[in-house]
Amino acid sequence: MKLGQNICSNAIWSEFVTFNPPPLKLLAAAVDCVTCVAKQQPRQAWHEMKQTGLLPYLTENIDNMAEVLSGQGLNAGLYGNLLAGCEVPQGNYLLTEAFLDFVSDLVMPLYKLGQEEQLQPCLMYILREIFPAFQKWRYYSTPKKEIIGQKCLSITHKILNLNVPKEKLQAKRPHIRQLCAYSLLFTEAGKALLEIIATGVETVELLLSQQSSQSEGSGEDLVQLIQMAFSVMNRLLLLRSHDQLSPVEVALSSQPAGYQNQHIVGVIAGMTNPLLPKLATLFLRRLAVVLPMSILACLGAQAEALRDIYLMRLQSATEDLGLKTGILELLSVCVESQPGLIELFLNVQPAPQSNTVKDVQVGQVSCIQTVLDLIDSRRQGSYQCPPDLLSACTNFIHALWLGSRETAMVALKTKPNFWSSFCMSLLKDLPSIGDQFLPYKIKTVSYIFKVLAQEIYSVPSSNMDENLKNFLKDLAAKNRLKYWSSYVMEGVRDTDSRPQDTSLDGAVDVTENPVHKLLLAWKNFLVVVSKMQVAELKLEDGVKELIVVDLIEAIHAQFTGPLTELGHTLSKTCSALYFTLVTNWMSSLKSWSPIMNRCQDTLVLSMSSGDTMIPSIQIGLIGALLAFLQSVRTEPSKKMDMSRLREMLVSVCQMLIQSTRELPSIRDLQTSRDTPEQSDRTFGSTDHRLKLQIVICCALDELIHLTESPEVWLTILQEHMVLAALLSSVEQYVNAQECVHYVQTVFTMLVTVAKLDKGAEALATAGLTHHVCLSVTRCYQNMDTNMYQRPTPSKKSKVSGSQSGSWMGVYCMGLELYSSLLERLRFAFLEDAFNFVGCHQDRIQQ
Repeated sequence: MKLGQNICSNAIWSEFVTFNPPPLKLLAAAVDCVTCVAKQQPRQAWHEMKQTGLLPYLTENIDNMAEVLSGQGLNAGLYGNLLAGCEVPQGNYLLTEAFLDFVSDLVMPLYKLGQEEQLQPCLMYILREIFPAFQKWRYYSTPKKEIIGQKCLSITHKILNLNVPKEKLQAKRPHIRQLCAYSLLFTEAGKALLEIIATGVETVELLLSQQSSQSEGSGEDLVQLIQMAFSVMNRLLLLRSHDQLSPVEVALSSQPAGYQNQHIVGVIAGMTNPLLPKLATLFLRRLAVVLPMSILACLGAQAEALRDIYLMRLQSATEDLGLKTGILELLSVCVESQPGLIELFLNVQPAPQSNTVKDVQVGQVSCIQTVLDLIDSRRQGSYQCPPDLLSACTNFIHALWLGSRETAMVALKTKPNFWSSFCMSLLKDLPSIGDQFLPYKIKTVSYIFKVLAQEIYSVPSSNMDENLKNFLKDLAAKNRLKYWSSYVMEGVRDTDSRPQDTSLDGAVDVTENPVHKLLLAWKNFLVVVSKMQVAELKLEDGVKELIVVDLIEAIHAQFTGPLTELGHTLSKTCSALYFTLVTNWMSSLKSWSPIMNRCQDTLVLSMSSGDTMIPSIQIGLIGALLAFLQSVRTEPSKKMDMSRLREMLVSVCQMLIQSTRELPSIRDLQTSRDTPEQSDRTFGSTDHRLKLQIVICCALDELIHLTESPEVWLTILQEHMVLAALLSSVEQYVNAQECVHYVQTVFTMLVTVAKLDKGAEALATAGLTHHVCLSVTRCYQNMDTNMYQRPTPSKKSKVSGSQSGSWMGVYCMGLELYSSLLERLRFAFLEDAFNFVGCHQDRIQQ
C-alpha cells in the first residue's frame, strides 16, 4: 500500500504533467500499478487516486437527469486534458486504456463497500467524451479502437447489472445505475451503441477474412465488441423508463425513410456469423416484448429470406443448440406480440381443394414439423434435444395454444405421436435438486400441464383426440398424479433449496421462479380437472383426498418459519387452489374431519406468524373451512365434536377482531377509488381485507348455526367483544356509504344472533341502537321516494360495482333486526323501537 501511496503522490503527478510532451507510457504504467494495489485495498487506492487530480470530478451534485444531459458540474481532470491534448493527436491511447481498466476493476469492490456512487464523474466522462467518440479517433499504435470500445462497454455492463436496493433507486438523487442507463438511452452514447450493433455482417466477415489467425485479430475484436454491445442493449431494454420513449427506442421502433435504407432490426436479424446470432436473437426477443413495433415491417423485403435461414438453423443437426433455443424463445414471444412475424414463420399453405382447418397437414405449416422432430420421444434427453431445448419447444407449443393458433394446433394434433412425445416428461421422475438442468425440466412440465388444462377445458370429451385420451389413461394407470402432487408440494415446502431468480433490484423474482411456474400450471390443471368430467383420468376419491392433504400440508409448512416473499406467493396460490378443490371435491373427501382440523390449525398458525393478517392466504383457508362447516350442516351423517366447535369459535372470533382492526379506513377507500395511480397500488390489498372480513363473518354465522348451545357461542362472542366491534365498523361504512356487501354480511349474522333471547339481549347491551338507528337513514336518503320504485340496474352507488338497491336491502335488514329484538325483549326494547320508528317514520309511511 505504501507503493500505491507513493505512486499516487500529487507532487509526482504534477511533475509528470509539466513535461512536454508528457510521458504517457510512464503515466499509464503508474495507473496500472495503482489498479493492482486497488485489488487488495480498493477504498484506500481510490481515495489516494482522487487526490492526484488525474480523475474526472464533479463540482456539484447531480440532482436530476437534466444535469446528466447538460454535463453541468463535470470537470475532466488532468486525464481529460491529456486525452484531448496528447493522446488524440498522437493516436496513442495507453493512458486511456489504463484509466478504463482502473475504473472497471473498481466497480465491484466499491459496490461491495456501498460507495459505487463515487464512480459517477468517471462514468459520466466515459459516456460523454470517450465512448461516443472513440470510433472517430485516429489510431497509430496499440490499443486498437475495438479494445477501447470493449473496455467502455465492460464498465457499463457491470454497472447496469448491479443489484440495487429499492430505497437507493427511489432516492432523490439518481443512482449510478440509473445514470448509466439514462446516459446510454438519451445521449450520444446511445447513438454510438446503436452504430456498433448495426455494424453489419459484411463488415464482420470482411475483417474476419483478413485476419492472419482464426482466434485473434481485428475481426475477432469486432465480434467481441458487438457481443458486448448486444449484452448492454438487452440490459438497457429491461431498465428503460416507461414514461417516455428514448432516442434509442425511437431508432429501434421507427421505420426507415425510404425502401433503400435497411432498418437496424433487419441488420441485426441478418447476422449469420456463428458468434453473433444467439445474442441477436435474444435482442429481437427483447424488442418483441418491450417495444410497440412490428418486427416484420422492419425486416422488409428480406423477411422471407431470413425466415428460411432461421428455419434451416433449427433443422440443422450440427447447429448450436443455444441458437435453436433462442429462435424458439423468440417465436414463443412473437405468437402474442408479433402476429405478422409468427404468421410468416407458420406460413400456412392451404391444402389442394380444401378450405377447412382440419384438412391442413403438418408439412404445410413451416417450422411445426421441425419442432415435432425435435421433441420426438427418441431424441429427448440426448444431445439432439437436451432439457433447455426441450423446454423452449414446449414453451413454443404452449404459446400456440395460448394464442389460439388453430391451424398450427390442428397440424400438431394430426401427428399420431404428438401427444405421447409432447407429454412424455410427465411420465418421468424429475432429478434431485443438484441437477443443473432442473429449472428447464420443471418449466417443461409446467408448459405441458398448461396445454393439457387448456385442451381439456376447450375440447368436449366426445371430441377429444384419441391419442390424448390414451395418454391420459396411461397417466392414470401409472399413478402419476400422486407423484406430481407430492413433487409440487415438496417444492413449495422446500423453497429455500430450490432455484430462485432475482429481479433487477436484487429481490426474488417470483414470476420467473420455476417452482412458482410449476405450481400455477398444476393449479390450472387441477381446477379444470375438478370441474370437467375426464373419465380417462379415473380420479378416485383417494387420489383427490391425497392432493387436498398435500396442499394444506404445504401451506402449513410455510408458517413454521419466517414467511418469505416467495413463500407468501406460493402459499397464496396453494390457498386459492385448496379452496377450489375442497369446494368441488367435498363429496369425495371421506376423511373430511382431519382435513378440516388441519385447516383450522394452519389458520391459527398463520395468525401467530406475524403482527398482521395475511388476507391473500387466509381468505382461501377460511373459505375452505366455511365449505366444511356448510357440508356438516347439510349432511346429517357428518357430526362435529362440541370441543372442536368451541375451538373453532375461539379461533374465528380472534381472527375477526384482528381483521376488524385492520379494515381499510374510509379515506383509504376513497383515495384508492378516486386516484387511478393509488387504485393500482392499494385497492387490491384493500379489497382483500374486506373479502377476508366477509368470509370470517360467514364462517362465524355458520358456527353459530352448528353450535346447539347458545350459552357456548354467545359467551365466546361476548368474551371477545365481537358484537361491539362489528357494530362500530358497520356504522362507519354505512355513514360513508361504502362496502355495502360487508355491511349486508354483518347484518345477516346479527339477525341470526337476534333470533335467540340471550342473543337479542347481548345485541342491545352492545349498543345496537347507538350504532344503527341513525346511520341506517343513509341507506335511503338519495333514493326515489316511491317505495315501489326499484332503482334501475345502471344506477351505481359509491361502491364500485355495487347497485344502490343493495343499500335498500340493508335498510330492510335493519327493520328485521329491530323487529326480532322487539319480539324477544318486548317491553325492555320498546323505547328503542319507538326511537327507531321516530327516526324513520317518513320512510315507513312511504
